[in-house]
Amino acid sequence: MTVTDVLLPAPADAWSMLAGWSAVVAAVFEEEDLRPAAPGIVHFADGGGSEFDLALLSGGRASIVGFDRVAGELDIAGREDLVAAGAPRWWFAALADGAAAPNFAYGFDGTSWSAVGHNPDLITKAHFAPGPATDPDSAAGVLADMLSQAYEDNVDGEYPADTEAIEELLTAGENLDEDTLRRALGGDYGDVALGVATAARFRR
Repeated sequence: MTVTDVLLPAPADAWSMLAGWSAVVAAVFEEEDLRPAAPGIVHFADGGGSEFDLALLSGGRASIVGFDRVAGELDIAGREDLVAAGAPRWWFAALADGAAAPNFAYGFDGTSWSAVGHNPDLITKAHFAPGPATDPDSAAGVLADMLSQAYEDNVDGEYPADTEAIEELLTAGENLDEDTLRRALGGDYGDVALGVATAARFRR
């Protein structure tokens, strides 16, 4: 296993995308767990044993370090294995004590992202994969599918997909407004105010 180049959003854009996700999770499920754990650090866990931390570091750098129970390389057993495979130690600067032993890590050196343990099906795909909402393999497409299911669970009828609103939501992130979130939801259900307030916690 070696270091590979990967295509991910710029760190500030990735941060905003997580803020957008936090708004949807809070509005639909009334869960506020997806929020910054510390200045410049956000932790995400999917409830099924997979998790990651996005950290905005000094000098324009950033890292994403985590454990994927399903798609990750299970023969990687933590930070030292990743370092041995070529990951610089600074990628782990924000790794919390007691965190699950990571089996993937990404680092942004101020110009581009590199990774150890990357594959296209990691938990990070749902939150950072580039592309329009019409692409089911993009973060926007994954969010569109989740919103469609949420709509069907809460409102009679077929989800009136507003791909433009979904893409705007991920771009707006911490500056999301209620109108955009409501359009992305497809109707007046859920706690829109809570969603917007949760996203606003990502403001730096």
